This record gives sequence, structure tokens and C-alpha cells, in this order.
Amino acid sequence: MESSLFQRVTKALADPRRLAILEHIAHHEERCCSSLLEAFPISQPTMSHHLKELANANLVDVRREAKFGYYT
Repeated sequence: MESSLFQRVTKALADPRRLAILEHIAHHEERCCSSLLEAFPISQPTMSHHLKELANANLVDVRREAKFGYYT
């Protein structure tokens, strides 16, 4: 694993909320941001930030459909 990817992964997993979001996604076939917001009491911009960090670390895949993102 290259150094920068390792740093992105460790940064993403260091946040307990991101780890919980990742575990939640892993236990479901696919989750959209709005369903994640129902499971976690945080604002939409904060959720988007967490999902972006997880995607940048290649820990989740995102499928775009119009303005919605679906995460696996």
C-alpha cells in the first residue's frame, strides 16, 4: 500500500463516527446518504464529509444517480 493511501485509510478510520458509518454500510447491501442520516444524528454536510473521507480512502464505493449517492 502506498504511503499516501495508507495515511488516508488511517485518517478515515481514526474517527469513531466514520468507523461506525463504515460498519453500518458494510452490514447493508447499499445505503444512500439520507438513510445514513436516519441512522446517525449528524448534519447532512457532516455526513457528506465523512462519506467523502471514506471514499477518498477507497473504503466505500459510491454510485451516483442524479444528485443522490449510494454507498457500498
